[in-house]
Amino acid sequence: MIKKDPPARRAYPLRIGIAGAGFAARFHYDSLPPLMASLHGVYSPRPSSRESYAAARKTRAFASIDELLDHVDVLDVCSPPSSHADYIVAAARKGKDVIVEK
Repeated sequence: MIKKDPPARRAYPLRIGIAGAGFAARFHYDSLPPLMASLHGVYSPRPSSRESYAAARKTRAFASIDELLDHVDVLDVCSPPSSHADYIVAAARKGKDVIVEK
């Protein structure tokens, strides 16, 4: 019989990173349950968007998706659908969980 280790327990709050800094990102941020998750950063390919989003929420703006992924447990993809696959693949390569719609 093969004995498996129990699954690792996650620490709370989960560290969430958001990819995208537009319309959907605002709603996703407002929906974060405060005791279960906290925003640890945002990435957008447009520097002005990520900087203003981060400043308004007192979080960090990351210059690359890989840098953001190094600091979070979960990636919440809030970008246009055409960029979803790139973000999902980057997160999967780093073993991160992903939230994505559509």
